[in-house]
Amino acid sequence: PANSVEDRVAAIVQVEAGLLAQGKEEEEQAPAPLGQSFHHIVWMGDFNFRVADPHPAPEHGVALLQAGKCAQYAKDYDELRHHQAEGTCLVDYTEPEMEESFVPTYKKVIGRCFRGTQGILDEFKLHHTQPWYKMGGSVDKPPAFCDRILLRSCPA
Repeated sequence: PANSVEDRVAAIVQVEAGLLAQGKEEEEQAPAPLGQSFHHIVWMGDFNFRVADPHPAPEHGVALLQAGKCAQYAKDYDELRHHQAEGTCLVDYTEPEMEESFVPTYKKVIGRCFRGTQGILDEFKLHHTQPWYKMGGSVDKPPAFCDRILLRSCPA
């Protein structure tokens, strides 16, 4: 679900619970937390986490990206990182070190391929017109890191 950050966190909790419930009968005791059930866990895919509120104007984010400060942009504004720091979601998971040149994956202009930080303004759809059934109007869409790889390993 992409409607709100609360929905995104709830979806991860639901997937985690579903993984733990696999093969368990209802009368069995509650399973151990996911991190205690497996030695290594890799979560990957489109987590749909966006830029945390209050988020910067899309143009501010693009300015950071154009300056080659992609990792700084993620550190300062990423919803998932904020929730990890608060202890509400995927707390014990890490991501591979992000290169400063690693650009966000959301919301790209359809048909555009990344051509370097100089043309980054052309890469992202910064303002989106909502369809009539979503009340219409224009919505800011700051670039965000939706596609992720998260890792967790039990201590040896």
